[in-house]
Amino acid sequence: MPRHATDVVRCPLGEVVDLSGTGVRVAVRGRCPLKEGQSLNLPLQTPHGRMTLPSRVMWRKRTGLLGGCVLGLDFVGIKPNQSVVLATIARFGFVAASEVKSATGGATGGAGSVDKPERIEADLAMAPYFAKLALTPQASAEQVKDAYRKLARQYHPDVAPGPENQAKFVELREAYQLLSDHLRRAG
Repeated sequence: MPRHATDVVRCPLGEVVDLSGTGVRVAVRGRCPLKEGQSLNLPLQTPHGRMTLPSRVMWRKRTGLLGGCVLGLDFVGIKPNQSVVLATIARFGFVAASEVKSATGGATGGAGSVDKPERIEADLAMAPYFAKLALTPQASAEQVKDAYRKLARQYHPDVAPGPENQAKFVELREAYQLLSDHLRRAG
């Protein structure tokens, strides 16, 4: 599964570098407390909820002379729908209440559970994606679509050849895909 950088998911081990539906990378300051192959229940915190997931350290890489490391952890024994919830949180910063309830089986408490099943929301900064389309975060789905089409016509490689325009077109397409999916889920 693709990994997505996130600045809203927290972990007591250290800074969450990126997250996917199958694992997480965590930057640890100081001496690394875990070894490769070690298993643990990893608590992940968002501004509106917490999940504790069984995990295993797959690798660790030292990052400095004074200590510190980056850990690669895989989630162990999680259900496919839990994986989808994690991937959604990683990519968009939130997940619909129905997805959380189906992922946890409606339970609260225990490994792999969510403390607030009514809603998990992480404040993923979508503002830069709106800015790429020259919009404000209050823009509607229709405004996002119109802005994307207008800019895509301007920067499409067939109309405006060149590596700068191609890179701009790729950025626009990514912003549109993220925002349209974000607005569809939120609406």
